[in-house]
Amino acid sequence: MRERVASLEATVRRAEDDQAAALLAGLREGLDAALAPFPEAERQELRGRVGVAAAEVDDRQAVRRYDAAVKALAAQVPTDALGALLPRVEALAAPRLAGGHPFTGTLEIELADARAVHEKVRAAARDFAGMVLARRDGQRLVYIDRTEVTNAAYARFVAAGGYDDPQWWTPEARPLVERFRDKTSKPAPEPWRDGRPPEGQDAHPVAGVCVHEARAFAAWSGKRLPTLEDWRAAAVGGDGRALYPWGDEWRAGSAHVRDGEERPAGSRPVGSFPGGAGPGGAVDVIGNVRELVLDGPDVVAVGGSFKLRPADATAQSKLKVYPLTIRPDDVGFRCARDLDWGH
Repeated sequence: MRERVASLEATVRRAEDDQAAALLAGLREGLDAALAPFPEAERQELRGRVGVAAAEVDDRQAVRRYDAAVKALAAQVPTDALGALLPRVEALAAPRLAGGHPFTGTLEIELADARAVHEKVRAAARDFAGMVLARRDGQRLVYIDRTEVTNAAYARFVAAGGYDDPQWWTPEARPLVERFRDKTSKPAPEPWRDGRPPEGQDAHPVAGVCVHEARAFAAWSGKRLPTLEDWRAAAVGGDGRALYPWGDEWRAGSAHVRDGEERPAGSRPVGSFPGGAGPGGAVDVIGNVRELVLDGPDVVAVGGSFKLRPADATAQSKLKVYPLTIRPDDVGFRCARDLDWGH
């Protein structure tokens, strides 16, 4: 029996986990019977040695499994829809070590390293939920909102006192905030009443906001306005020169534009035309409302809106926004965020 325990300990020292696990299984089966001939003191000693070896094998295998699972998740971070990883990230739990063996300290360091990567993946998946990958620039990944910012999302900014908190507004915008009122003189987008969006339009894109309001919301949400390059990458991909996400010819029923004699009365809920999504899944890049993006020193409105005919609602359509305080009822925005991923 002593020889078998010594063989197990030597195998454990060599980190031959599979063989050690097999030896453990053999020892554990009938251990009491095997120890019966030994005096009580020796039985306790041998049983203790087996327990320490078992704890080391179990801990090492648990850390290796956890580390492999974390690395597999981390490898998927540069994905089109990063937020989709969140359920799997949340479901993965770090093991609790039994400890009490010579390898405990080393395993605790390995476990801490794996946990750090796990938390980094969790933060990325949480912070980029609802966004899709627009483009890559070396280690920097640019994500963009899958949908235009909705009335419901903007209402959270209003309710949080966004119009009253100067930290979200650029120095240029702070003296102007008092101008940005709704139809009842409450701080909110121009079409709203009593600081609330039109009834039944929570899922519609927010509109009637100026560039300063869009920038303030983006800052509040930890994001920024997209550049024209970001937006076109999300809208059509490739070299960004295509007219529509699906090609250069108009395809009826793929976007909310004036595709007929009568102009639509207004916007539609975001995502109403999934067949017109960009290559990464960004919806409503054409039509619904024009979107504010940065074009060098200028701000332009891109993608067309429900007011425009297909020929004027393309990924190449852009209209310079000036002054920055204008609040058209068919102009909204979506946000972008950068992820520097190295782990």
